[in-house]
Amino acid sequence: MAIRLLLVVAVVLSVGSLGYGDDAALPEMKVKRAVSAKKVRVAATAAEARKKQLEARQAASKKLTEARQAAREAARALAEAEKVAAAATDPQQKADAIKNVDKAKQKLAEAQKEEAKRRDELRKVAVKAQAGFATRRYFGGTVIAVRETVDRQDPNERFMLLTSGGPVIVEVALYLDGKPFREAREKLVDELIAAADTDGDGKATWEEALKNSRFTMGRIRFPAAQQVELFIAGLDPNRNKLVDRVEVRQFLGRYFGGPAFALSGSSGYRFGGGGGVVIVNGRAVSSRRGGAADVQTLLDTDQDGVISEHEVAKAGDRLKGKDADDNDLLYPAEINGRPARADGNNVRITRTFSARSRSPLAVLLGPTATDEPSFAILTQRYKGQDGSIVAASFSAVPKLFEQLDKNSDGKLEQDEVGGLNTVKPHLQMEVHLGRTGGPKGVVLKVVSAELKKSGKADVELPGNKIDFQANLSPPVTANYDQTAKRYMMRYDADSNGYVEKKEMPNGLITQFNLWDADKDGKVYPKEIIDLYKRQRAPYDTQIRAIASSDGNALFRALDLNGDDRLSLREMKTAHVQILTLDKNKDGRIEAAEIPAVISVGFSQGNTSSNSYRRVLGNRVSNRPAADDAPKWFTRMDRNGDGDLTLREFLGTKEGFKKLDTNGDGFIELKEAKAIEKPKASKSDSEKK
Repeated sequence: MAIRLLLVVAVVLSVGSLGYGDDAALPEMKVKRAVSAKKVRVAATAAEARKKQLEARQAASKKLTEARQAAREAARALAEAEKVAAAATDPQQKADAIKNVDKAKQKLAEAQKEEAKRRDELRKVAVKAQAGFATRRYFGGTVIAVRETVDRQDPNERFMLLTSGGPVIVEVALYLDGKPFREAREKLVDELIAAADTDGDGKATWEEALKNSRFTMGRIRFPAAQQVELFIAGLDPNRNKLVDRVEVRQFLGRYFGGPAFALSGSSGYRFGGGGGVVIVNGRAVSSRRGGAADVQTLLDTDQDGVISEHEVAKAGDRLKGKDADDNDLLYPAEINGRPARADGNNVRITRTFSARSRSPLAVLLGPTATDEPSFAILTQRYKGQDGSIVAASFSAVPKLFEQLDKNSDGKLEQDEVGGLNTVKPHLQMEVHLGRTGGPKGVVLKVVSAELKKSGKADVELPGNKIDFQANLSPPVTANYDQTAKRYMMRYDADSNGYVEKKEMPNGLITQFNLWDADKDGKVYPKEIIDLYKRQRAPYDTQIRAIASSDGNALFRALDLNGDDRLSLREMKTAHVQILTLDKNKDGRIEAAEIPAVISVGFSQGNTSSNSYRRVLGNRVSNRPAADDAPKWFTRMDRNGDGDLTLREFLGTKEGFKKLDTNGDGFIELKEAKAIEKPKASKSDSEKK
């Protein structure tokens, strides 16, 4: 029994110690996962299984190509036979020509049947290949697609966004601290390979690497030494026991948040599920943002798919009616919230909008992409009634379909999707992130004729709007100096400036060994700081891009300052802003006039649970800076929207009207400043 348990508990992965300066970094707080020996064996044979799957796919693809060529030749033969029959004048020749036409038709039907058969075979092989790929999940992490060869000076990545009118191809040049983003990750790979060669013989082996905490960064520990070889088998697909660059990239991607560029996104709402609306005394009160706001459904009271002139006029009242906590601020969660229970009891709504769809919204292209999954995704998204992708599927980007459809048969086939990597992109842009290196943010460089630039980093195409954002906040870090000082105060009993193993509690010996990089039995503050910096390094050398559906452009049209909420001013002017979407100027808003919105956010990689929020931006206050506004104005502006309403104003109604010089129902900053007496200058004081 003990032996069986030993085989089951092969490897413990420790997901912990990110160095946030509190006891969460201690070993006993780490999450542990046991991996069975069976999964290890699956990992060891994954490369071989994948090779067989690829060979089967290539063979099936070759047969399909041959069948397709035969069908084309049969079609040409039929056309020629029909041409001869039409030109024949002699009765006997005419009869013979008609017989040839019938034979040609029969051959074409057989060729088309064979082509369909080979296509089905290829699809079956592709499904099996995908199933095989799914089994490559082991050791608590997924096999990450990484590039075999990397040019440190190449900043470019390519991906496609699956809009309703077809895929939009994006090519982005990514920079960290003013340098091509791959430079930072490849420098880390250099450091890890050097750390793996512990005996200095010029050969970095996996056995050496896994024993060195500077390589593993404290993330991998082995309860049994005999399990090391099984673990190495999953990290060393070429079975040479040496650490190479591709394997280190895979190691970093699997255990440290993904490859150097990580792309994610599905067609679900922003920030994931669970709107988080709390019912208090029968009223829906927003506790946090709840996904994309469904303003269209709210305003279309008769649900006929059109926001009529009457509904446009009443928009402000409808929106204000959803302000559950009556603070003159309307959040998406309030718009999406369900009605309060009739009994008035307090209830928490755990889901306030439709469940997230799992269909991809963004798909990575480039050297790590393969045809079958890309084709499967496109088919799922754009297939017609017969299950094929046709020209009409790419209604907003027709030129892309023409470029991909190499055989001009009006259908997109699996062996044609590889062209996504070579066609001219619809968008070319630069994204600059990091702490140093000049200006930061998103810069659109080239926008194709099929798209329209509508803002600094926004583009439009029929039925869709895409906006690109850069989160310029640095990755989540901690004050490691303070963390080290706290540990020294806690464990340096003799106050000699370093911690010895005898001063550490028995349960924290593992942590001591991680800190003690030079193995001299003494831990200095610098060693503690270095460990936490190394544990952060994989994330600091990564760029994440998250694509999300933002619902439609109606909420965006109302949210004039882009803070993901509607102020009372924005609610009152809603009827004016809605009409900016009225393309045909008929005073009504039809569904076709409200484009779907896709947001793509870029950030320097981080591992915080709120990574979606970090990428796409945090809620902000529009309250003016303290040195820019009168103190009385700032104090009265309780909801922080930058305006004073009559409800917030502490004076009389007559006093409010006097200050509201433009009569719009708000005291804005410039009106508040206008009544402030200018401060006397030094020269004026001296004269007095």
